Amino acid sequence: MRVLLLGILCATAGLGFAASPSWQGFGFDGSGFTKGGASGVIQVRDGYLPVPGKSVVREDQLPEATGAMAVFCFQQRSGGKLRPQGGASPMAGMLVTITGDSMTVAGRTDASGYLVLALPPGSYDVRLAGVTKKWVVDKQKTALVALRGGKRMGD
Repeated sequence: MRVLLLGILCATAGLGFAASPSWQGFGFDGSGFTKGGASGVIQVRDGYLPVPGKSVVREDQLPEATGAMAVFCFQQRSGGKLRPQGGASPMAGMLVTITGDSMTVAGRTDASGYLVLALPPGSYDVRLAGVTKKWVVDKQKTALVALRGGKRMGD
């Protein structure tokens, strides 16, 4: 029985399933994040640094008195300001600045358009190329922030 169970665990691990059932996948639908979905996928679990991608390859716990922020920078391929739709392209290498009460940090998005940080709980201004959003980070929770950068020809 133990050999069979070990074989099943090894087989499912090779298929890209998350290491823990409490990881949840979120996708970006053109206007916000929803559970599941194929575009802009990120794995989230309370108390852990979020992982961009469809499978969890690392399980890095958040430092005790922090939360996480995952910023997704995108450019829309369809829809527009008045009518958001699917069809978002991730924006790699974008400079994102995050300002809180007593600190400012900056970073660049990865190839999938994400910047992932552990931050103290509090209110933050998240800025991408002149666009600023206000966002709150809660202790041991992940804030998913989507920032639209660039314009389509029809905007």
